[in-house]
Amino acid sequence: MFKRGNRLRWGEHHHDLFDVTAGFFKPNYVGNLVKSWIPSHDEIEQKLKEGAKVADIGCGYGISTILMTKAFPHSQFFGADNHTPSIES
Repeated sequence: MFKRGNRLRWGEHHHDLFDVTAGFFKPNYVGNLVKSWIPSHDEIEQKLKEGAKVADIGCGYGISTILMTKAFPHSQFFGADNHTPSIES
């Protein structure tokens, strides 16, 4: 399949995959992103606290983007995804 260049693009998967993927990752983002993952990078956390511009490319439903927006109000976050239904949900 891969050798011939045939592939299934993200948007061509069954529509339930997007909800399941978001539901799978959300608990990890909620429990770890702001509390431990970002603080483990001192420079990044400080920049976010002071005010930075962040692009979340392939943001899906935007769960991590929304969490960061709430945690770092001085920063600006921009989410982008080529799967329109994910952005619209």
